[in-house]
Amino acid sequence: MTGRKNSSRTKRCNEHTKARLRKNEYGKLFNGNIYAQGEFIFIWLLILAFILGVWLYMFCDTRKIDRKDCQTVKLTVKDISREYGENGVKISFTVNENDNEYTAFSRYGYNPYDTDIPAGSAVTLLMHREQVVGLTYNGIEVCTLKARNAYRTELREVSYIMLFLAVVWTAYIAVSWYVMYNAEKFPKLIKYFVKPEYINKNKVYRKR
Repeated sequence: MTGRKNSSRTKRCNEHTKARLRKNEYGKLFNGNIYAQGEFIFIWLLILAFILGVWLYMFCDTRKIDRKDCQTVKLTVKDISREYGENGVKISFTVNENDNEYTAFSRYGYNPYDTDIPAGSAVTLLMHREQVVGLTYNGIEVCTLKARNAYRTELREVSYIMLFLAVVWTAYIAVSWYVMYNAEKFPKLIKYFVKPEYINKNKVYRKR
């Protein structure tokens, strides 16, 4: 008999604890309308951090390259290949000194048929952080730093799309929070922002 009383008491205690924890998990951020508010905050901030991270990476990686930050390297071509596109040519080549492959991408007014670089030719590379940003052969600039910077400027403009998405996402967070905080006023609209199981139905849909 005593065992049954203890079991019943333990069960009531557990239920009371669960109810108390669930009440706490509704929290004050959404006015007690939404369950597990921490999950929403985590997801919101995670997506925002990802968008801003991509934007920051693209923004920093497309800064204008200053010639004084580059170094000149003279190498001999071992093998060379080209890939032609609408806006220029990507030149990939291997050098004798270390058998490393380098890639230079030329755009903006360069005709790839004007300059032929045979195997065994000496070329001068303009290097920036182990990337080819300029290539000169036989006194002719096949790929120029100016063209590379123009290309980086284009990419930087694309990066602003990510910044725009960050603004849009921030606006979405603000609207979501407002609707979730005032869920009693928007009992039908709240379903578009939160799954039914996360809604405090006893509070949001209570009869007035």
